[in-house]
Amino acid sequence: MRCRCPPASGSRPMSRGRCRTFSRTLQVFLPLFKSSLCNICCDETFDLGKGKNKEIAKDEMDVKKLYVGFLKKIIGIDCLDLLVEQARKQFGNEVLSFYACDVATEDFAEKLQQIMQKENIPAFDIIHCSFMLMHTKEQEEILRRLKAFLAPGGKLIAIEPDDTTSYMNPDPDGIYREFLQVLSADPYAGKRNMGAELPGLFANSGYTDIELECSEIASSGNEITKKEHIFDTFCSYLQEDLILLRQGAEGGAYQKEWEWVQKNFEKLRQLMTGEASTVSMGVKIYTCG
Repeated sequence: MRCRCPPASGSRPMSRGRCRTFSRTLQVFLPLFKSSLCNICCDETFDLGKGKNKEIAKDEMDVKKLYVGFLKKIIGIDCLDLLVEQARKQFGNEVLSFYACDVATEDFAEKLQQIMQKENIPAFDIIHCSFMLMHTKEQEEILRRLKAFLAPGGKLIAIEPDDTTSYMNPDPDGIYREFLQVLSADPYAGKRNMGAELPGLFANSGYTDIELECSEIASSGNEITKKEHIFDTFCSYLQEDLILLRQGAEGGAYQKEWEWVQKNFEKLRQLMTGEASTVSMGVKIYTCG
């Protein structure tokens, strides 16, 4: 087992000494558990700009730079101009840049090359695709396009849903299972089992070193805030989708799904966010190169 981190510098909170400490600790404790994965909480940022970092974090903006100081450039891409413009206004800076570009179009490669030339990026060390493939038709072709832009040793990270492994317990009336059935009828929700297909898609598209990093997002007991976030992220959009679908539908299409939502949606929220529930959303996170 190895713990890797970039060389320490004045703008990086992580130091090689901390990496060695993490590595020694993991070597002691990992053999005690069956899982090959663990969370060392390196995303906790409450102490940025304090202690050893205090001298280089003179104001709030400097603190934010510490969080991404080890990154040279992040390019965000979305097919919707409005979202791209909002991201530019809220997050754009010398590290973060955002562009409108559609990975499913034939001219995607050409447009991305133009962006890379503008940003002086020869290749990407990491390409991160979050809930994207589920909304496309030619997944293998898209993955092959993206692979061409990876640097040697680079990684593609894909996050996709897999509702075949989602569950809520207890669910005495089967309301959660009914919700998943209604969700499967929502064309805007995408291909709900995309996560289960990722290994085959990667292999067929020429990727290697395919690794499953995460299989679920789960919460139980009194983790109420986390449960609320899970509900808002994975469930709340169904109502809005059905409103839009019914506006353009004919012959009472989606009426049955709408009636279910009107009757059961608030009950579903209460069950999922209550202390008695254990909720697991099937979400597959894979890396490959």
